[in-house]
Amino acid sequence: MTGREIAEKALNRLGYTAANGNAQLTQRVMNKAVDVVNDVYADLWGKVKEDKFIPISSLNDTVELPPSVLHIMVYGVAAFLAQSENDGDQQQWWISVYNSKRLGLSKVTKKKDVLPTLPRSWMQ
Repeated sequence: MTGREIAEKALNRLGYTAANGNAQLTQRVMNKAVDVVNDVYADLWGKVKEDKFIPISSLNDTVELPPSVLHIMVYGVAAFLAQSENDGDQQQWWISVYNSKRLGLSKVTKKKDVLPTLPRSWMQ
């Protein structure tokens, strides 16, 4: 999925589309979409990948995340675009959806035994 597709899906969820009579708003929001997409992309990248993050340079670039993570990215982009437009109600809703979905990506990769043990001299 490209950055443009993610941004357009986020705009549709927010109702910031030309079809809704918001042509100027849509253009203004799309001007900052690369930065917003990269912010969310970097956040999710750290959750699912371990190699070096390479941001997109234009909305036509492909976002290299698994399909199960791409749908979560749309919610984050919607939240941050709403925040940039001072749309508090939309921002609160989409950030809560984003954070709840994002938490599902957390995983335990290593376990460490941290229970203290008593020295043998104490057991006698």
